[in-house]
Amino acid sequence: LIEQVGSFKKYTTTQVWWKQGGTGPLWQRSSYDRLLWRPESVDDACHYVLNNPVRKGLVEELDRYPYSGIVDDWRAYE
Repeated sequence: LIEQVGSFKKYTTTQVWWKQGGTGPLWQRSSYDRLLWRPESVDDACHYVLNNPVRKGLVEELDRYPYSGIVDDWRAYE
């Protein structure tokens, strides 16, 4: 899996980012794996990631961020 992630990062940096005029690194140097044992921890991890734009101040509410990738209203499942 680590090799696949490395290949993906290399491809998207050299074949996409730099060719479209991007400069410098696109990705962080390392990644941190987390093992999620309970369904609650998966929910917590998803909520954490989805709330990144709110924490960074890009939007005040999660559903206002147009690039979240959310198709359904996730709150309907809580």
